[in-house]
Amino acid sequence: MAMQLYPHKVDQSVYADVMDSILSAAASDPQLQASLDQAVSELDAATGGDFLAAGENLQLMAMNGMAKQPWFAAIQGQVMPRLYNNPVIWKHIGYPGSSVEYGGYKDRGFNDIDWLPADN
Repeated sequence: MAMQLYPHKVDQSVYADVMDSILSAAASDPQLQASLDQAVSELDAATGGDFLAAGENLQLMAMNGMAKQPWFAAIQGQVMPRLYNNPVIWKHIGYPGSSVEYGGYKDRGFNDIDWLPADN
């Protein structure tokens, strides 16, 4: 689910680390554990019994059909900050990291993106 929500061409170990962190948090958070259990049950059922073995299109269809479920938002809210706080992802998307210790973005990174068209 994490890879479908936020697809990046990075080593799958990045996603595994995210999920390990979420599973660790769920060990002491019964509500999060219930959300994970419900997600597994419903996504497996919607993809013929095994979400992980289903093809990408079937996974996306199943997720789209469940995007309004409370567990979906709960899991998405756990995945996003863990994924985007990872320096591997920062490098992949061109984020230079924190600039507070360097005086802020005004002097570091504010205007150095190269993928926007030049102003006319």
